[in-house]
Amino acid sequence: MRTVVVVIAGWAILTLSSVPHCRADQQVTLQTGTVIVGAVSQADGQIVVNVGDAELRFELDDIASVTDAVDAGRGQVDRLLLKALELQVSSGGDQQALGLLSEAYHLDPENPRVAYWYARSLCASGFGRAAKAIFEPRHHAIEKAYPGLASSLDLQIRNRIRVESLPRRLVTRLEQVAAAASAEPFYEDGELRAAYFRIVDQDRAGVRVAPQITCNGSRPKLESFGNGYYLFTYFHRRGASESPCRVRLEDGRYDLTEREFEGRALGAERAGEWVARRFRDDEMTRVPFEIVDGAGVPTPEATISAVIAGNRNQEPFATVETADDGTGDLGLFPRRYRVTAAKNGYLPATDTFWVRKNQPPETHRLVLHRKVAGNLHVAWRARPVRYDLNQFSAANVETNGQVEIHLPEDDRRSLAALQQVPFIRLQQDESRLRLFINRQWPPARRVGESPPGWCGRLKIDADNAGELFGHDLPDDERFEHIELAALDRYKPFVEINKANGALPDHAAAAIEIAPLEAGSILLGRVAAYDSDFNGRGMYVYEFKIFVKDLEMPQVER
Repeated sequence: MRTVVVVIAGWAILTLSSVPHCRADQQVTLQTGTVIVGAVSQADGQIVVNVGDAELRFELDDIASVTDAVDAGRGQVDRLLLKALELQVSSGGDQQALGLLSEAYHLDPENPRVAYWYARSLCASGFGRAAKAIFEPRHHAIEKAYPGLASSLDLQIRNRIRVESLPRRLVTRLEQVAAAASAEPFYEDGELRAAYFRIVDQDRAGVRVAPQITCNGSRPKLESFGNGYYLFTYFHRRGASESPCRVRLEDGRYDLTEREFEGRALGAERAGEWVARRFRDDEMTRVPFEIVDGAGVPTPEATISAVIAGNRNQEPFATVETADDGTGDLGLFPRRYRVTAAKNGYLPATDTFWVRKNQPPETHRLVLHRKVAGNLHVAWRARPVRYDLNQFSAANVETNGQVEIHLPEDDRRSLAALQQVPFIRLQQDESRLRLFINRQWPPARRVGESPPGWCGRLKIDADNAGELFGHDLPDDERFEHIELAALDRYKPFVEINKANGALPDHAAAAIEIAPLEAGSILLGRVAAYDSDFNGRGMYVYEFKIFVKDLEMPQVER
């Protein structure tokens, strides 16, 4: 008789069949769980197991199963495989299952199911080459056992081997990024995305210059791992528009067309390998420059610097200082540049041009205009705006102030002082100094009535000097005698700017007072925002400006 165990709905049913006499390599499993391997036969209604010289006899009720030793080995393999898959499901990882799968593979190395799961776990655990050694010889058998899965595993193994060829530090970071990205609850309002790439020159040597990357995401981070390898991570918010990241190499020694890539969530996208052609020394062109002042006089000791046009990186690619005759040259490679000439006490001058390959360069002439020198005295009376029944009114509370503006030696401090006077803007264009009066006013729907804004130059002659000041006075004393609280008294004698006309009601405007001359007295009333008083409140300013002196730069005729 031969014992066969059938399991139905969790119940074990023991059946007996003929057991060959003196058959070796059979496995007897007792009800206690004890396993005995030996030659099994039947005698006198008992199962006889011969193990070497010993003979063991068991009642049929003590036997759980009798199987071939080979089949028993397969059963052990199946149990190891199922336990390994159970661990993978319960723990969510492959490391804990590797030991069981390794033992199952050792027992039955040609089992395609074991080979598949063993190779898959090796690949997922970071052992791509070991997974390849298991998978490749059994590719066709695995394809038969698991149709459609073999090609997918083959691709995973090849991708893993490609990753293993990367610098070790980069591989570690990729694993860290994948682990962090899988923590989905941590990124409830978005997802972590990543991509890695390599930039090499035409000789396949890694480029050491860090690229510039723009992306539609927050918290961008670029990491370098040597030999041209980079990892870029950023945070993409849910609902934000999808657009590719763009990478540029902003270095004048290399030529790289802007490339695009997209980051991947739950890992890192392999963006690719890009070739940035390194310019040869014989491709450099010496571009000559001539720097003069507004009068056409050569300007020595001026600094000429070139940056690549369109680059966010403003670090100069090349710099030179002009000689006594105002000339200098820069060595530039074929591409588009923006060149700036600068010298202390002068306004900088810029020029943008292309350097073409095998094309003789032309001399570029840049004009540096000397900064205007002068002194201005500004005084004002400010009253906050109130809204009563949708009507404009200026509160009785007033703030008085004044400031001295010195140009150009004190131009930085003068700009800081001008921040206290929001209705004034000074601007030098080449050899011309321009003064603008800025007026901002809320829309008409917010204010039913607004004061008429006006500004201009006070015109004083022999006929009105006595009426305004009682007797003739120097310009500086006239300025001191003007009372801002009685500004309307002087308005009939103010020459309103004719080019722009009076300031329009309910509108913002910047009115230029021209020409600006030494000895001029400017008067006006405007409304403007002021951040120095009570936040960004609206104030009505009544002001007077005295142009004490101006030294204008010479201009080439």
